[in-house]
Amino acid sequence: EIVVPAYGSAHNSAPPFEGTAQAQGAAVLDRGEGQIQRGSQYWAESGWVTSESWLTATGKGVWSYTLPSLSDGEYHLRARAWTLDPYSDTSPAEVVFVYDTVSPTGATLITPTGGVAFASATGIVLEWQPVGPDGGSDLAYVVRLDGRQLHTTTQSAYTVIQIADGPHTWGVQVLDAAGNRSGWVTATFSIARECIWLPLVVRCRRQSLRRC
Repeated sequence: EIVVPAYGSAHNSAPPFEGTAQAQGAAVLDRGEGQIQRGSQYWAESGWVTSESWLTATGKGVWSYTLPSLSDGEYHLRARAWTLDPYSDTSPAEVVFVYDTVSPTGATLITPTGGVAFASATGIVLEWQPVGPDGGSDLAYVVRLDGRQLHTTTQSAYTVIQIADGPHTWGVQVLDAAGNRSGWVTATFSIARECIWLPLVVRCRRQSLRRC
């Protein structure tokens, strides 16, 4: 079994390659082996080769192997155990992970921008242009308003339900599944609700005068 990395995970630094193995019946474990595949190539201790290569792991029941220096892309990791008989696992464990060290492109804000003023303080829609896939891991967006993080989403808009009067600054940062982040892109707007002042009418009640 491969314990780490998790299947479908994304990383911006080389993850551990670790797992466990167990012999069946009276068999005794001899060693664990791992395989690292990138595209149509396999790691063979000193370099990438086109023929399948298995690597001797450190440990038996609990084993590990240190991954080599990686370039960005998708990797398949496999693991199997050998017993002293000798027999090996006929169905090796396998995981797939993405190695991604490139920060995503920053978002382009659509609205509101340029200090535009709204007469209503409810239902303000913050909208930005979606960032296209960069060939790495999946993207998401972090939304911030007045220095406070509001939400992380895969959508390209966020609605502020209620907001105070006055000027506001909002921004978006693009985040990928490997943990890489773009810079913040920000814009401003304001809430300027018009107040209607009604004249104050004072009614005076006449009182009759009494002579003494």
